[in-house]
Amino acid sequence: MEDDAYRDDQSIQDWFSDNNNGRRSYRAVCERIGLYPNGQPGQASILLGIEDFVNECVATGLPAFLIEQVSKRKQSIHPYSLASHLRFFREYLSVVDGYHDYSEHIQIFIEACRYAGFISGYFPGPMVIGLESPTAQHCEAMNRVVSYIRNGFSRTIFSRMADDRRYQSSLKEQSITRYAWALREYYCRLSVVRLDFGYRDECQGFITIDHVYAHLDALLKAMANRHPIFEHKVGYAWSIEQGTDGKGYHLHVVVFFLGWEVRDDVYKSHQIGQFWVENITSGMGTYFSCNAKKAEYRVYQGTGLFQRGDSDGWEDVVYCLLYLVKDDDQHLRMRPRGARTFSTGRAPDLADKRGRPPA
Repeated sequence: MEDDAYRDDQSIQDWFSDNNNGRRSYRAVCERIGLYPNGQPGQASILLGIEDFVNECVATGLPAFLIEQVSKRKQSIHPYSLASHLRFFREYLSVVDGYHDYSEHIQIFIEACRYAGFISGYFPGPMVIGLESPTAQHCEAMNRVVSYIRNGFSRTIFSRMADDRRYQSSLKEQSITRYAWALREYYCRLSVVRLDFGYRDECQGFITIDHVYAHLDALLKAMANRHPIFEHKVGYAWSIEQGTDGKGYHLHVVVFFLGWEVRDDVYKSHQIGQFWVENITSGMGTYFSCNAKKAEYRVYQGTGLFQRGDSDGWEDVVYCLLYLVKDDDQHLRMRPRGARTFSTGRAPDLADKRGRPPA
């Protein structure tokens, strides 16, 4: 098969030069993965682009390219809508390595690319070379990717991954609820601070999931080492998510403080937020104080100062905490192998009355 057969087909050239038929579809893909002309897509956006591609493969019955033999030495190649993703395969494959766990969509994409020759082992293979000017061989390989995904996505292993995620979400709900009520039973007065941590828009292009876990680790070490901001901390909970609305990677963090020591919860939340921005992320981070908005949103009413006897108030705290473990489409598509996406501190031992503060 000659590459000239590909270059002789004007319709496919129009598609990849963003002139005619492919312009609208190409722009849609650009916007979805956060890539604009002269822009750089971030890892989180690339993963969502792969997920979109897999979903499109499953939803449509068409290949990426219609390849017809018009003569003994020449082929006619015409693109369908899926073909617009081929120009992003180099970015898609940049997230592939042997050190991370992936969601079901990313996992089957990796398998399909390995089957079609785009990946050798854990890294992009020779098929990736020349993707800036795709050949007929690239088009045939992409059709194999599409076929593999379409035929394999319904396999038990991939459907089970989604089911396991929903099951884990229910276990997390039980865990965080027990943790919250244990803290309430042990301490007579608690100040509850919740923050959402993220990253500046201009930093999204180079923030990876490994950066996020490194920043989380630094934050937890500051808590464990009793940094002055966390001096009166008695508990915490956190979760890592991946936004689908341009937010990228972000964290939800709740910190419990002794209520008779930390009374101004809004001020404390801004202290922690500035610590995240300046000390943890070196200016790359952003934060949102849920405590400062508790009067505006139902889910934030579970922040602030609560007495042990305020059962209704503590129901609001639990409601606020459950947001950290909600089952929705903001799950991580990629994470360090074996890493958690949610955790809490150790619940106090209610049987040990010696260290329990007075009611």
